[in-house]
Amino acid sequence: MNQYCSAHRLVMGENINKPVHFILNKVDNENETILSDAFASSPPVVGRIHRNTDVAAACLAGSEMKTDLQEISEIADFIEQTNGGGN
Repeated sequence: MNQYCSAHRLVMGENINKPVHFILNKVDNENETILSDAFASSPPVVGRIHRNTDVAAACLAGSEMKTDLQEISEIADFIEQTNGGGN
Protein backbone atom coordinates (compact mmCIF):
# COMPACT_ATOMS: atom_id res chain seq x y z
CA MET A 1 0.00 0.00 0.00
CA ASN A 2 1.44 3.35 -0.87
CA GLN A 3 2.03 5.88 1.87
CA TYR A 4 -0.57 8.29 0.47
CA CYS A 5 -3.38 5.76 0.88
CA SER A 6 -2.53 4.89 4.47
CA ALA A 7 -1.95 8.56 5.38
CA HIS A 8 -5.25 9.51 3.76
CA ARG A 9 -7.09 6.91 5.82
CA LEU A 10 -5.42 8.12 9.01
CA VAL A 11 -6.53 11.69 8.31
CA MET A 12 -10.08 10.51 7.61
CA GLY A 13 -10.13 8.70 10.96
CA GLU A 14 -8.79 11.75 12.77
CA ASN A 15 -11.39 13.99 11.09
CA ILE A 16 -14.23 11.91 12.50
CA ASN A 17 -12.44 11.13 15.76
CA LYS A 18 -12.37 7.37 15.12
CA PRO A 19 -9.47 4.93 15.39
CA VAL A 20 -8.03 3.42 12.24
CA HIS A 21 -7.01 -0.22 12.02
CA PHE A 22 -5.75 -2.20 9.05
CA ILE A 23 -6.58 -5.69 7.82
CA LEU A 24 -4.16 -7.28 5.39
CA ASN A 25 -6.00 -9.17 2.65
CA LYS A 26 -4.86 -11.89 0.22
CA VAL A 27 -1.70 -12.56 2.23
CA ASP A 28 0.59 -15.33 1.02
CA ASN A 29 4.18 -16.45 1.59
CA GLU A 30 5.45 -14.08 -1.09
CA ASN A 31 3.85 -10.86 0.13
CA GLU A 32 3.46 -11.30 3.91
CA THR A 33 6.81 -9.71 4.79
CA ILE A 34 6.32 -6.87 2.32
CA LEU A 35 2.85 -6.09 3.66
CA SER A 36 3.90 -6.37 7.29
CA ASP A 37 6.87 -4.06 6.72
CA ALA A 38 4.69 -1.55 4.85
CA PHE A 39 2.39 -1.25 7.86
CA ALA A 40 5.03 -1.42 10.59
CA SER A 41 4.70 2.28 11.46
CA SER A 42 0.95 2.46 10.86
CA PRO A 43 -1.90 1.90 13.26
CA PRO A 44 -2.27 -1.69 14.35
CA VAL A 45 -2.86 -4.46 11.86
CA VAL A 46 -5.75 -6.30 13.49
CA GLY A 47 -5.87 -9.22 11.11
CA ARG A 48 -4.42 -10.99 8.15
CA ILE A 49 -6.64 -12.84 5.70
CA HIS A 50 -4.60 -15.37 3.79
CA ARG A 51 -5.08 -15.92 0.08
CA ASN A 52 -7.78 -18.53 -0.40
CA THR A 53 -8.85 -19.85 -3.79
CA ASP A 54 -12.32 -20.88 -2.52
CA VAL A 55 -13.02 -17.35 -1.35
CA ALA A 56 -11.72 -15.84 -4.60
CA ALA A 57 -13.88 -18.19 -6.69
CA ALA A 58 -17.00 -17.39 -4.64
CA CYS A 59 -16.36 -13.65 -5.01
CA LEU A 60 -15.91 -13.92 -8.76
CA ALA A 61 -19.07 -15.99 -9.07
CA GLY A 62 -21.02 -13.67 -6.79
CA SER A 63 -21.97 -16.63 -4.63
CA GLU A 64 -22.00 -17.29 -0.92
CA MET A 65 -18.67 -18.10 0.66
CA LYS A 66 -18.83 -21.72 1.79
CA THR A 67 -15.64 -21.56 3.80
CA ASP A 68 -15.37 -20.56 7.44
CA LEU A 69 -12.10 -18.72 7.97
CA GLN A 70 -10.62 -18.44 11.45
CA GLU A 71 -9.07 -15.11 10.44
CA ILE A 72 -12.52 -13.62 9.74
CA SER A 73 -13.82 -14.84 13.10
CA GLU A 74 -10.88 -13.24 14.91
CA ILE A 75 -11.37 -9.93 13.09
CA ALA A 76 -15.11 -10.00 13.88
CA ASP A 77 -14.30 -10.66 17.55
CA PHE A 78 -11.93 -7.67 17.57
CA ILE A 79 -14.59 -5.43 16.04
CA GLU A 80 -17.21 -6.55 18.54
CA GLN A 81 -14.85 -5.98 21.49
CA THR A 82 -13.72 -2.60 20.15
CA ASN A 83 -17.29 -1.42 19.64
CA GLY A 84 -18.56 -2.63 23.00
CA GLY A 85 -20.46 -5.56 21.58
CA GLY A 86 -21.92 -3.57 18.73
CA ASN A 87 -23.58 -0.94 20.90
